[in-house]
Amino acid sequence: MITRTIYLSLLLLLLLNAPAFAKAKVFILSGQSNMSGGGDVNGMTIDIDEAVSSKVRIWDASGYMRNKDYAMTWMSLKELQSKKAADNQNKIGPEFGFAKAMSETFPADQLYFIKVARGGKAIAEFLPHEKGKSNEYTVLMSNLDNALAKIEGEYEIAGVIWMQGESDTKEEKTAMAYEENLTRLISILRTETKNPDLPVVVGRLSIHILESPKFSFDHTKIVQKGQEAVAKKVPNVSIINSDALSLRDDFTHFNGPGQVALGEMFGVAMIKALK
Repeated sequence: MITRTIYLSLLLLLLLNAPAFAKAKVFILSGQSNMSGGGDVNGMTIDIDEAVSSKVRIWDASGYMRNKDYAMTWMSLKELQSKKAADNQNKIGPEFGFAKAMSETFPADQLYFIKVARGGKAIAEFLPHEKGKSNEYTVLMSNLDNALAKIEGEYEIAGVIWMQGESDTKEEKTAMAYEENLTRLISILRTETKNPDLPVVVGRLSIHILESPKFSFDHTKIVQKGQEAVAKKVPNVSIINSDALSLRDDFTHFNGPGQVALGEMFGVAMIKALK
């Protein structure tokens, strides 16, 4: 018979060697249309297994989703995509590729994605309005508060991925202000999340948007330089180059495979930042 002393010693040993329960990791996905997602899923296979699809939860407040009764609530990636397909909106953003990359590196962790993006919005819309008016910044903050309040257990806001800038290329003035605005946005997000070292990965605009037959992005290179400068100057900010990713025929929006690849690139860069 095991004595009380031996029993307590064994119990203590088990407790000391038991794996600690990791905090859930929360990631913010934000920007304009290429973050919101316009990649067509029809005819392609999304390379993501059931375990990942059920483990990763997403709170989607992007584009048309804000008008849907099933939006802005936590659900699995698979569940969300099923609802969108039934709604004749079988489109994806970078969340699937990002989920795949992050799940492979953090297989034991619950992952949460809060996605707030809207097409056609300049970066100024994601900054606090000088007169306190509602804009993308207020939408992001309200969804951040609401989503986090519905997570059970402990969590940490682990990082941000940002894909935006097309709207700022149309005028020289907004293009020239991009570096300052992005720097300010990152500072605000770090203040709001109470994490001064919050990792941020910026998706650099594809150079091919200059070839668009539909839109004019005359000052693309200025915005690109601004994005690169922020990644170089601001600590714990990195950048990915999207030039090689496949696009739709408007040469502006990534197609389905391009969106998945974009997410994987975001994931690789975020993993490097977290390590």
